[in-house]
Amino acid sequence: MNPLVSVIIPAYNAAHLLPDAIESALAQTYHPLEVIVVDDGSTDETPEVLARYRSRVTAFRQDNGGVAAARNRALDSAHGVYVACLDADDIWRPDKIEIQVGLMTDGVGLIGSSADETGARGRRTREVSRAEILVNNPFSASSVLFRMACVRELGPFDPRRDFLGVEDWDLWLRIADRYRALYLFRNTVTIRAVAGSVSSIGNAEAMFRAEMAVLDKHAAGAGAGIPDRWLWRRARAHRHFAAAWGAAMAGR
Repeated sequence: MNPLVSVIIPAYNAAHLLPDAIESALAQTYHPLEVIVVDDGSTDETPEVLARYRSRVTAFRQDNGGVAAARNRALDSAHGVYVACLDADDIWRPDKIEIQVGLMTDGVGLIGSSADETGARGRRTREVSRAEILVNNPFSASSVLFRMACVRELGPFDPRRDFLGVEDWDLWLRIADRYRALYLFRNTVTIRAVAGSVSSIGNAEAMFRAEMAVLDKHAAGAGAGIPDRWLWRRARAHRHFAAAWGAAMAGR
């Protein structure tokens, strides 16, 4: 029998987008899976939307605490061997979970992808180092499948407010420090650009501050004997460049 996969979806004022995300999870070619949605204090019709899926989706409501807190609430009730994140404004391809579970061999902690399928050269996956994730994280949250055992060992998403929007990056770094990480050369998710979202161009400055907070956390954890100080310089430089580009795109 296939191992259970827990799909966790945080939702905040996402009533107009959430049905597409849920339907893309329920339409997966892989079984069994459980879909867990956490309404993070929405003030729109999100509760009414979830009521329509009562028989097929496990739903919780909590006071607004941010994406990490919502994902952690879902993790608390999840029973899967593997966990797949899906943001309420994204849509999965039907075979996403089936492909990724098939690649979960011993020692692999997470598998993710992006819309970029270039560079495959006949390969299905490539290994991603923690250093690469540190400098330029290649994974969108909705593309990742990871082992529940990683959360039990390393802890869940860090809910601190200054990590808002990059709490997934922090977890990928912790997982990649202990387990192998794979990049899948396949577009598994459609990312829908939503005005005002945490990762939108208009929030480049806030994202920059959050990214620097994550780097500070991991640099402090590395201690005085950081093996490659140029690595940390590259990581910080990349974040500065991304923030400057985002500001330019926003006309600032």
